[in-house]
Amino acid sequence: MELPSYFIDFLQNIRPTDSDRQAFMAAHTALRQRLLQDERLSPVIVTTFLQGSYRRATALHAHQGHRPDVDVVVVTRLSPNEYSATQALNCFKPFLRDHYPNAWGTNERSLWITVNGVDLDLVVTSAPAHADVGVLAGVASEDSTAEEDEDTSTSDNALWKLEPLLIPDRQVEQWQLTHPLAQLAWTRAKNRETNGHFVNVVKAIKWFKRITEGMPKHPRSYPLEHLVGACCPDGIKDVATGIVKSLEAMVTQYGGYAQSGQVPFLPNHGIPSQNVFARVRAEDFKAFMERIQGAAWRARRALNSQDAAESAGLWRELLGDKFPSSGSSGGSRGGFSPRTSASVIGAGRFG
Repeated sequence: MELPSYFIDFLQNIRPTDSDRQAFMAAHTALRQRLLQDERLSPVIVTTFLQGSYRRATALHAHQGHRPDVDVVVVTRLSPNEYSATQALNCFKPFLRDHYPNAWGTNERSLWITVNGVDLDLVVTSAPAHADVGVLAGVASEDSTAEEDEDTSTSDNALWKLEPLLIPDRQVEQWQLTHPLAQLAWTRAKNRETNGHFVNVVKAIKWFKRITEGMPKHPRSYPLEHLVGACCPDGIKDVATGIVKSLEAMVTQYGGYAQSGQVPFLPNHGIPSQNVFARVRAEDFKAFMERIQGAAWRARRALNSQDAAESAGLWRELLGDKFPSSGSSGGSRGGFSPRTSASVIGAGRFG
């Protein structure tokens, strides 16, 4: 059964809370204001904007060591011809030492900050010389998520027309192409085409992966979200159906890669030459798909069940104890024992 009231409660249980969102807003607003007011950095900053799962409305709340971060992109005039990847990131270190002492560090492609319990990723980018500053400024003024921004002033077409930005990668000491605004535009469009259910399907499947025993680390975060996007059909009328059809499509479309010990090529939105799965190892993808196959079978049973108590119990086995137990969302009471994690799922094996 679709159990819409159960899924409303489940999604409320796994998304960031109102207090989380207030803390995120305070942290990223302060960071962006400080950047634009900094005497050393402000002359080279074009604008700042938000990206990542927080902006695309696919973030989850903190759970067992996992907590969401907020990605703040700072678009600069730093030329890749004049600054190496490391030098570009180093330009921001005096700023971090001044404003976030002992609360920051360096990632491969960004700088991290932890402040008042909020994790921020400062993503330094370089814009093409002919970048459309007006469009970038419009994006910077919009902090709404993919669930909320149906009427934003910056159209999806305008975002797609923007050229990719360049991001410094310290590991290979090169500047790499990135197009977070194309990812945002794609998510907006997909959410409309799925009657507003896509971002919730993503959250549910990300949650399933997080709590399922034996899951490999990768694919995670955006690559996992991108995979769901490639499999979630348009026109779905509810979250439950979206989960089932997405999981089944993963098995149908990508199970053969797992069987043959390969990883699929999923072209990045806005940069089709980039493979979103480039860092996913074949053995991890195989282990991931084994659990997806079992999850698809269990989710189909939950959807097909015509008994609300049985269906709720099956969904709860798949999605863990954040999914309401039978009777808590209007269904008949059924005596299902609470679960703190999803069952180990192994309905099928590849290879």
